[in-house]
Amino acid sequence: MNNIIGELIENEIDICVSILIPTRYKSFKEKEKVNLMIKNCFHKLEKNLKDNYEKDIYRPLISKANDLINQLDINHPPEGIGIFISKDYEKFYSFNFPIKEKVIISGTFEIQDIIYDLNRLFEYYVLVLNKEKTKLFKGTGNDISEIYDDYFPKSYEDKKKEVANHSNLHKPTPQIEQKYLEMFLKDVYHSAEKYFKNKPLILIGEEKYLKQTKKYFKKYTNNIGNIEHNIRNEEKIYEIIKMIKPILNEYQKHKENDVINLIENSFLNKKVAAGIHSVLENINTGKLNMHLIVEKDFEVSGYLDSKNQLHLEKKEDDYNEIPNVVEHLIEKIFRRKDAKINIVNNKTLKKYESIVLIYDEI
Repeated sequence: MNNIIGELIENEIDICVSILIPTRYKSFKEKEKVNLMIKNCFHKLEKNLKDNYEKDIYRPLISKANDLINQLDINHPPEGIGIFISKDYEKFYSFNFPIKEKVIISGTFEIQDIIYDLNRLFEYYVLVLNKEKTKLFKGTGNDISEIYDDYFPKSYEDKKKEVANHSNLHKPTPQIEQKYLEMFLKDVYHSAEKYFKNKPLILIGEEKYLKQTKKYFKKYTNNIGNIEHNIRNEEKIYEIIKMIKPILNEYQKHKENDVINLIENSFLNKKVAAGIHSVLENINTGKLNMHLIVEKDFEVSGYLDSKNQLHLEKKEDDYNEIPNVVEHLIEKIFRRKDAKINIVNNKTLKKYESIVLIYDEI
């Protein structure tokens, strides 16, 4: 997470353009709506820039935006895209989760949605059990790729020949065939466990293979789900992604529940602030090991003083109005080496007024 967020923050200058567009569609009609939305977003950007800036400023920004949108494959789009532009910087970002349309021109980039997206990107493995070809995939979000090395993919027939050559049994009985299968699945497990290292694992295969593999994987505590399905070799990766998505979503819910449990335990230790007023007060006075937890779309307008302190009310003439205090809070905490940030689903923190800060005293 530090790389992309740090990169965006480092390239913030007076004019920062953030364009967020949901791009996933399920039908031709929805695809047309996405194309129209893209055109409307660029029309908004162009109008806003032309209304507020000189040609020598807005023309390069519009040109960069047009170049970046060409990186979108509209026939195979991600859930959404982000385009981030400043004078000497441009970035195209693919979102793994649904986003809202936004066109924002300010002194900072819109990073709240990216942190939400990155919080949900965890490494996982998918093991596809098949006699013809057992495959291992490594994934992060919607991006998965097959592993090709000395261990995978594996062929049952190759393993059977190897065992038969050593045992001189070229015409095995059904009982020996079953033994071969068990040896093959055991070999699959021992080869695959080299990769897992307690990462989430999903098994896909016919019921009989899943049942026989269960005894080898029973010690693996992070097997987050199994899918009964006979994967054909010609099945595409996006079909596998579609199958595993409900399991990944459920796993993410458990992770979010862990964050809620952390908040509740912190209240017992009285090292927590809830609500924007309390969070601002504690950040401005300074705490250690800050952990900011905020809802995905929580926004509050406010002010920034000459000392770069955040306020919700204008008390001095030199206070500058900012559209979203939360974005500035996130950046302020991100710059600290001892800090952590979680962006959670809307309404998750309803009882805490949408924002929480966990900390240690100085």
